[in-house]
This record gives sequence, C-alpha cells and structure tokens, in this order.
Amino acid sequence: MKKTIKELRVELQEIKKHRREAYWAHGFLVHDPSIYLTRLLIATPIKANQVTMIMLALGITGSLLLLSPIMFIKILGFFLIYMNFLFDSSDGEVARYRKEYSIRGVYLDDMNHLITPPLFIICLGVGLLPFTELSTTLIFFTAVLGGLSWSVMKSRGKESFYLLIRHYAKNPENYSNILSSTSSGSHILGESIVSKESFIRKILSVRFQLRQFLFAYLLFTIAFIVDILLLENYATMSWLLMFYGVFLTLHLIEEFVKGYLQIEREVGHLANSYKITKKES
Repeated sequence: MKKTIKELRVELQEIKKHRREAYWAHGFLVHDPSIYLTRLLIATPIKANQVTMIMLALGITGSLLLLSPIMFIKILGFFLIYMNFLFDSSDGEVARYRKEYSIRGVYLDDMNHLITPPLFIICLGVGLLPFTELSTTLIFFTAVLGGLSWSVMKSRGKESFYLLIRHYAKNPENYSNILSSTSSGSHILGESIVSKESFIRKILSVRFQLRQFLFAYLLFTIAFIVDILLLENYATMSWLLMFYGVFLTLHLIEEFVKGYLQIEREVGHLANSYKITKKES
C-alpha cells in the first residue's frame, strides 16, 4: 500500500526535525517540499547514492550557469541550486526508506557541501564582472576569498576528528597534555558569556544563520530579483557579494584563531568520548 505524505513525514523526517528548528527557512523551503520529491523517487528503482550524485551534479551545473551573461540561464542556475537543496534533503530520506546506509553516500554528501557553496559564490562573482559598475577587481577577489573561506571553514569542522585519528590515536602517550587540559565544562570559547547574555546569543545566532548556504542563497536570490526589477546592473548583488566575501573571510580568520586556541581541548574531549587513552607499556 502506498504511504501518504503524512506517513512519510513521520517515518523519514522526524529524525531531522532539529534541522528545521535550527536553520532559518529550512522548514518551509526545503524540509516541507522535499518529501514530495522523495515520494516520487522511492516509486522508482533509484538508489540513495544516485540521488546524492544528482544533487552534486545539480549544484555544480547550477553554479556554472551563473557565469552566463544571459538572464534566462542565470535564472536556471538559481533554480538548479534550489533543486540541489531539495535533493540534499531527499537523498537521506530515500536512504532511510530503503535502509541504504553507505559511507560512499556520506562522502558524496560531504563533497557537495565542500564544492557547491564556494563554487556558487565564485561563479556568481565572476558572472557579475561584465555588468557591474563597481570595481571588478574587488568583486573578483572578495568572491574568490569568500568561496575559499567557506570551503576551509567547512573542513575546519572535521579537523579535530582528523587529528584524533591521524595523530593522537596512534600515539596518545605523546600528547598526554591533551587529556589534562580538558575539563568537565564546555570547551566552547565564551559559552559562559553567551549563556548569560541573551543579546550576545542573538547576535551569534544571526551570524550563524548568515554562514548557512540556504540563507546565503536566499539573500542572493532576493538581490537578483531586485536587480532584475530595478535594472541596476546587478548593483545589489555586487554590494552583497562584496559584503559576504569580506564577512566569510573575517569569519575564517576568527575560526582559525579559535581553532588554534581550542584544538587540543577539542581533541581531548573526543579522546574521552571514544575512550582513547594512553597505551600500556
């Protein structure tokens, strides 16, 4: 018997409910409509990893289309990026429906998040160069720096796991100071301040949303529509791109400093979590 949309939501989306609540606009723009795409996909023989491959192809193709000077092709590029979001949600739903859990699928999903957002920003910037009245050099460099910063920050989130396995787990006795540096409290810098100051929490929350790809996509889509309606030679998108490139670059610098100060404590917490201790002699 064919399951209803309501039944599929309970079965396939309840586990990701936290994402709907954590990310602005994710619920009604991605989470809600993706189940309809999933229902179509599970009616076919397509596998979850194949859905992820389509997602990655949509992200890359959509980004490259933004290089075109033709308005219709740019619009198509924005549409394909949106479909990338839907397939990004549907691949996990198809995997849960078919019980297809694959490390290759996780790998492809990670590659999508490392490739599509920075490529989107860089192609968007390069595509603006023939039209903008602002500094083309500034737009180009802020787009490239912003795209690279995004990719590096995304990789930074996995750095502690890499160091745990690549170095600490092999010779924990060489890094005895790591475990001693950990404490029972949180290892997030400044969390005690954030927990006490709701205003600071709100600022950090906004900044967190700004670096999410969906929110960035929404901002640039709105700017694109404004420029189409006002015929301003993509002035809105140009200013937004420069702001966003600078924002991401400064954010990367902050992440680099915080990472340097916190990395030993982060690895120590992971070592405690996975019970990786000093080897017996």
